[in-house]
Amino acid sequence: MQSSFKNRLLIKISLAVGILLVIVAGIFVVAYDISAKAQYILKTRTELNSRLDAINQLALLKVSSAEAKPFVDKLNRALPPEDLLLTISGDMENAARRYNLGYTFKFVGAKRDISENLKAIDFQITAQGDYQSVRSFMRDMETLPYFISLLDADITAQRTNVYNSAIRGVIYFNG
Repeated sequence: MQSSFKNRLLIKISLAVGILLVIVAGIFVVAYDISAKAQYILKTRTELNSRLDAINQLALLKVSSAEAKPFVDKLNRALPPEDLLLTISGDMENAARRYNLGYTFKFVGAKRDISENLKAIDFQITAQGDYQSVRSFMRDMETLPYFISLLDADITAQRTNVYNSAIRGVIYFNG
């Protein structure tokens, strides 16, 4: 009888320990699953916050673009149209004549897109004359009704009081 009691006690203890092990194993599995889901939620929340920040920035840009539109339109109207570029050579030649300079002008390369309405084309000018006249001519180029950016200028003495200048620049226009 004692042996039967011991066997039953061992069976009940073994059964209790087995159930406890199953419960503990279940708790570990559930804890791991919860941890994995928490990581996924954290990652998703971070991504959603990032997207929300991007949407907020886009909304601010949209508001800013609406505010800037009149200024952009004004700038586009201020830029000369492409067909006006045909007159730039004559305008610069007139400026060169005012200073008694020998003069050549040519567009260099193809026009290129800067943005949707803004285009640009490079040009090259050579002018010959006295140093002060060459400098005054370059200064006058900035007063012409074009959006010009001078890239470089090389002025060299050819002989006494006669200088050669090679001027490279870019002109911007509405295209």
